[in-house]
Amino acid sequence: MALDLTGLTNRNEYYSQHYLLALLEGDLRDLVARWNQTAADNPDSEAHRAPPDRIRGLGASYFRTHNRLDRLRDPEARLAAQTEWLGSFLAALGYQRQSTWRTVAPGGLRLPLLATVEKPSGAPLLWVLPAMSPADEPGADPLTLGVDSAQYVPDPDRGNPQADGKPPGPDLDSELRENLPDGRGGLVNWRPVRSAGGPPCSATGASWH
Repeated sequence: MALDLTGLTNRNEYYSQHYLLALLEGDLRDLVARWNQTAADNPDSEAHRAPPDRIRGLGASYFRTHNRLDRLRDPEARLAAQTEWLGSFLAALGYQRQSTWRTVAPGGLRLPLLATVEKPSGAPLLWVLPAMSPADEPGADPLTLGVDSAQYVPDPDRGNPQADGKPPGPDLDSELRENLPDGRGGLVNWRPVRSAGGPPCSATGASWH
C-alpha cells in the first residue's frame, strides 16, 4: 500500500516528487518497524505508542483547543492555550517542550523557542518556533506571521536594558533566512511544522545538517 502523505507539505519542492512517491516509504520502513515493535513490547504505555497513533489520539483535544482559540481574544491567553496543546503534539513526535529564548548572534535576533535539539557539540540541530495567528486571522500561514509580543512576556530578560538581542520585525521569514547561520555561510532549512488541522496550533522549525 502506498505511503499516506496526508498532512505533509513539500514546500518549495524541498524533496523531489519522485523521492516522495517512490523512495520515502522504503527509507522509513525500518523506523516504522521500530515504532511498531516498541509499541508491541509496551502495550500499556501511552509514551511508547507509535507517533502516528499518538497524534491520532490528539484529535479531540485539538478541536477543543481550536474552539477555545476561536473564543479567546487576549494574546497571552491564546498563547497559553496553544502552547499547552503544542506541547502534547511535540511529545507525540518525540520532542520535549521546553520554552526558552535564544539570541542568534551578539546583538541579533532573540527568538522565543518551544523546543530545541542540539548536536553532541552543543551546536543547534533543530529549533521549533511557535507561530501564533491573530484572533481575527486564525487560518494565517505560520510563515507569514511575525513574532507576537505576548511570546516575550515570560522571557526572563524582558525589560532588562543590558539584555542582548532584539525581537524580529514583521517580516519574520526574511529575517530568519538572513540571520540564522549554518556554519557554512549558507541558509538553514526553514520549514513549517503543522498539526494535522493546520493553524491555529502551528509552529515553524529551523534545521541544520
